[in-house]
Amino acid sequence: MALFTPGPIVGQISGAEGGVVFSSNRYGPYIRRRAIPVNPQTPKQLKIRALTDKEAWRSWAANSPITNVLGLKQILDGHAAFVQCNNALKFMGLPGITLPPVGPAPDPLTSMTSTYDIGAGSCSMTWTVTPLLANTCLIGWGCVTDSAGVRNVNNMYRLFTGSSGAAVSPLDWQGDFEATIGTLQVGQYVHLRFTVMGMLTGLRSVPRTCTGVVVTS
Repeated sequence: MALFTPGPIVGQISGAEGGVVFSSNRYGPYIRRRAIPVNPQTPKQLKIRALTDKEAWRSWAANSPITNVLGLKQILDGHAAFVQCNNALKFMGLPGITLPPVGPAPDPLTSMTSTYDIGAGSCSMTWTVTPLLANTCLIGWGCVTDSAGVRNVNNMYRLFTGSSGAAVSPLDWQGDFEATIGTLQVGQYVHLRFTVMGMLTGLRSVPRTCTGVVVTS
């Protein structure tokens, strides 16, 4: 590093030019050679970074309780929070995140209804507000039962579909549902649960659900 004294032509200079950096500190202006920082990624460095990331997820989870399907608040541990954010991103083919997300989860759907016609009609879910906001999409879980008496299906839901970003209602869900859960039969009861997910964060809104009987036309 070399010190220099500004003259009458150049009173002050800062920044980089070619391989030279102009700056100043408490001792006055100076010139140094521009260098790209080296990231050795030694085992010790990687271990410390991993511990830092884990602590960040623990802190984030403690301050970001989730709302379960019963409407109750739950505080996840750091690992569970990491998995929850990344699982849906992976399912949608989106990049995962290593650090906790910044900002709130998306707003939930205002309304949600569906049709269940496997004949000439359709199996499609409509919602409001449509289209979704930029960088948000829908992800859906579903299951089937053979009786109207089975109402507690929270442990039966399987993730089976998702929409494009900023999707416009409606969403045809039959193909993905049958590919994941099985061929629909007339008289079955289909249970659907959809949330809005931030495509950059993996954060999900409070879910909405609907149930209907499979028919054919």
